[in-house]
Amino acid sequence: MLGLGPVGGAFYLWDYGVKNADIKLLGSISYFTPLLSTLLLVVLGYANFTLAITLACVFIIMGSFISSAQYLKLIKNFLFNRNR
Repeated sequence: MLGLGPVGGAFYLWDYGVKNADIKLLGSISYFTPLLSTLLLVVLGYANFTLAITLACVFIIMGSFISSAQYLKLIKNFLFNRNR
């Protein structure tokens, strides 16, 4: 049953992303999965927001930035150099 639900959907979307998207960007974005799941646990009250969680979130974000250094320039240009 799990293969038909969320797990099957996740595998299908991952396969589609690997075949049709930029694999480097997909890898960088995948760093945020544990961050989002941890923040969801905190918001729903199943975990406390501690110093350890804060440090883990910082390290996840740093890892994502390190792995996507070439995209930082694109993000900066998109955010700050828009033609208005």
